[in-house]
Amino acid sequence: MQKLKRSSINMPHKKSQITLIILIAMVILFAFLGVYFLTIIVSPQRSLEIPFEKGAIEQYMTNCLKAEAENALILMGKQGSFLEPEEYVTSDNYKISILLKSNASLIPRDSVVEEQLSSYIDEHMLSCLQNFRDFEKQGWKVTYETPQTKATLNKKDITFQQLFLISVQKDTAITFKEFTYTAPVRLSYVLEITKKIIDFSILESGYTDLTALAAESVNVTIMPYQGSVLYSIQDEQSRIMNEPYMFNFAIKP
Repeated sequence: MQKLKRSSINMPHKKSQITLIILIAMVILFAFLGVYFLTIIVSPQRSLEIPFEKGAIEQYMTNCLKAEAENALILMGKQGSFLEPEEYVTSDNYKISILLKSNASLIPRDSVVEEQLSSYIDEHMLSCLQNFRDFEKQGWKVTYETPQTKATLNKKDITFQQLFLISVQKDTAITFKEFTYTAPVRLSYVLEITKKIIDFSILESGYTDLTALAAESVNVTIMPYQGSVLYSIQDEQSRIMNEPYMFNFAIKP
């Protein structure tokens, strides 16, 4: 078993999924992440002509659910399981959660992660839909209730089920009450790896088990940052907008 002390910055010599890089590489990584974060966590403003058909309207709604689910997942990955962290180290555009501090684990339960994702979508859904302005421009009358989304972490993906009662009226009325989207992101698996890292660090006084991490089907980068150690997990098997999913968190002595 190959172990790495949190305070160590020596580069391992054998080829592995695990890379430990020094401060200059950290600057490059954060420059990339900053641009990536700013360019993709955006709900594009648009004006569309939509046919008054159930399938077309349903697709329009589902596209917004998908967009906001992806935004929530990207932000959660960049910030390490908390959309509004209380304990964090700062980067230019976001806050990276500290998930181990003074040998105490701060990693949230899966149910807390699910609740955060759900709340984010509910808070941003109407903004993505532009408060149904595209519908109203076409002379349609829209009545609706507040959306209620439930995110569920599965082994290989995340399911978003949204109760959203909507009636769209032209000459006749089309009604909807539920929309669904499944994101191909293994967040549950990434959180399991994160918990293993934290548990091992607590047990072994700050060491990281590089051998165990090399056996996982993700890439892990470890670097010193702002008096802490930053872990960045990249999962090529989980993709959003054709980019591998990235999950960052920090450990602070």
